[in-house]
Amino acid sequence: MRTTALFAISLAGLVATSPAVSFAQSDEVAAPSAPEPGDPVAKREILNARQAERAQRQLAQDARNQAAYDATVATDHAEVHQQRAAYHQSLREYQRAQSDYRAARAAWEQANPYCRKGDPVRCPPDPETSGG
Repeated sequence: MRTTALFAISLAGLVATSPAVSFAQSDEVAAPSAPEPGDPVAKREILNARQAERAQRQLAQDARNQAAYDATVATDHAEVHQQRAAYHQSLREYQRAQSDYRAARAAWEQANPYCRKGDPVRCPPDPETSGG
């Protein structure tokens, strides 16, 4: 138990004395001043800054691409919904027209018994073919 406490205290001291790392994001990354010709630390910092800038641009582009994709998907879903609604409306109208025709045909047949008997002379024109 004592070892764990000492380790935690040591770790806390190490974290407290280490340089602060900033995770703040900005649109522009300020380029550090030009390094001395042989300074590897400065070169690494410049390369890291460039890589971070490229990563930020890539993340921004990814966000724009995702937003465009989401908009396209939403538009497609709306169009499918609209097409389905139009289809169902057309189907209801067709079924209503069929029902109206059947009712008109039944009334016509009821009013014209000569047609049921096969008498073409006394049978008036079929309501379907008479344009009515």
